[in-house]
Amino acid sequence: MRKIQDPMEQGWAYASQLAGTNASTVIGADYVGKINEAIESTAKSLNELKSNLTDSSMGGFVAERWHAGSYNVRAVASGSKNIAIAGDSGTIGDLGRNNYGSVDVRVQTSEGTIINDYGSKYMVNAKETAKAQAAPSKNANSPKYHNQMRLNPSDQNSDIINYASHRAANEKTPENWREGYREVAENSTDRISDGKISSKPLSKKESEEIARKIKDDNLDLAEHGLNADDAIKPEYIMKQATKAGLTAAAITALIQTAPDIYRAIDYLIKTGNVDINQLKKIGFDAIQGAAEGFLRGFVACTIQILCDSGKLGKALIDVDPTCLGTIVSLTIQTIKNSVQVACGKMTMRQMGASLIDSVVISAGYIVGAKIGGAVGAALGFEMPVFGYLLGSLIGCALGATYDFGKKKLISFCVESGFTCFGLVEQDYKIPNEMLKEMGIDISEIERINVDRSELNTISIDNSVNRSNVSTIEIKILKRGLIRINKIGYTN
Repeated sequence: MRKIQDPMEQGWAYASQLAGTNASTVIGADYVGKINEAIESTAKSLNELKSNLTDSSMGGFVAERWHAGSYNVRAVASGSKNIAIAGDSGTIGDLGRNNYGSVDVRVQTSEGTIINDYGSKYMVNAKETAKAQAAPSKNANSPKYHNQMRLNPSDQNSDIINYASHRAANEKTPENWREGYREVAENSTDRISDGKISSKPLSKKESEEIARKIKDDNLDLAEHGLNADDAIKPEYIMKQATKAGLTAAAITALIQTAPDIYRAIDYLIKTGNVDINQLKKIGFDAIQGAAEGFLRGFVACTIQILCDSGKLGKALIDVDPTCLGTIVSLTIQTIKNSVQVACGKMTMRQMGASLIDSVVISAGYIVGAKIGGAVGAALGFEMPVFGYLLGSLIGCALGATYDFGKKKLISFCVESGFTCFGLVEQDYKIPNEMLKEMGIDISEIERINVDRSELNTISIDNSVNRSNVSTIEIKILKRGLIRINKIGYTN
């Protein structure tokens, strides 16, 4: 951040960094939120299967919706627009669950172009599943599930392939079955896929467990590994963080250069000329602000995703994006200042003063952002981004008034003796200048330790005669700010 003397501009510049950083945390939170919505949609779809069917029969329908749902969760996590659809009873066409030879699960593009069709069978064992998958059609001219991939239980799939290969090669197998077994051997799988994203495999036993939990109204998909933590891969985080970093860079550069742009326009209106030096300054500030904004945004978005997905523990799930973004921005600014201290470009006291400034500005920004968000919601903006931008601008405005907040902080330190974690020095010694004005000799004297002994004491009458005397000028000392972040006695 460039060095600015005016407190208002300094507050605005740092608040603009907070705005960009918090934009990235919002992106991270929204990303995880969409994944959680897909998980909730899958849970709702599975719970709709509640019936009096046996666990085994119901487990077959569970498998279809499990594969479609888990694929969709992973597709959202990866940023893919492809979707999976499970067949349903009463549906007309290929995806009608009770229609002859119907497709059980389909993977398609968002426009409806079919990528892969799957016939799902979850029978009691591998032999029965292979047999159901290889069944010939009514006219016996082709397999019943011709042109479909065969979706099987994960704990049966390899045995199904071996059994189907054996039956297809056996000359005693009827010809109308041999073709079906050949297709089963070649097209069997335990997951649906579009070639990049795939569903989460499901065993026969687990399908029945899920069926029982649905009947008991006790389904928790996280217990079966379907959660944001499982869906989000490192490369997905990098992709989202890069996107957030670019957004943060743009917002930081835009807001940070707003005062300079205003001055350039004002100069143009008043003089009719363009200040070339001012334009150069705007360009330099924009580049510097964008570079730092990208770093802050990238880091903040990454941490937000890690928190909300549960990768850093349950305690940090649903952490507030505004607070997290502020913490990240403060941390990076402190690290930056630490490097400057190590390089001799900043003193420890200056670093402490900078931290106080940052904390006060951040507090003002958070308050303003919350107010702006509430105002945006009250105005009924259809797009959340408008409410967020309004909150950011109000946050920047309040953050820019940090000089007032800093004075209040110093006043509190004066009255209470609070050192603000060592950043404000408290000096209780009377300054030498004050002692001289009082006529006190301030020459240093040698001090030695002497032995002490207890003396017997007696009580005496302490009443004395009193008389009024001429008064002298008295200067009353008070505690206040005597140097940068240092509190001591003043007159």
